[in-house]
Amino acid sequence: MYSLKLERYEENETIFNQGDPANSMIIIIEGKAAQYIDDKLKSVIEKNSVVSHYALEKYEAFRQSTLKSITKLVILIFNQTNYIKITNKIKLKAHRELTKFLKESIIDNN
Repeated sequence: MYSLKLERYEENETIFNQGDPANSMIIIIEGKAAQYIDDKLKSVIEKNSVVSHYALEKYEAFRQSTLKSITKLVILIFNQTNYIKITNKIKLKAHRELTKFLKESIIDNN
C-alpha cells in the first residue's frame, strides 16, 4: 500500500526553501503557488501541476527553488519510497508482459 499525504497551506506560506533536501514530488490539487529561484519569481504553478519530479530520481538532491503559496493551497506529496515501490511494480509487470510477448512471438522454423 502507498501512503500519499495531503497538506493544506494558507496564503503566503512556504512549502519548501531552495537548498532543502528534495525527497518528494508535489502535485498541486487546489490553489496557486509561486516558485522562486534566488528570491526571483520563476513561475506561478496552478492546479494539476507537478513540482520537483526530478527529486524522486536523485537520492541526494536539494531543492533548486523555493515554493510559496499564493492562495489557499492543497498539495499531494509523493515521496521517494512510494516512487520506488510503484516503479518497481511497473518494471516487474513490464518484464512479465515482455516475456509473454516474446514467447508468443516465437516462430518455429523447424
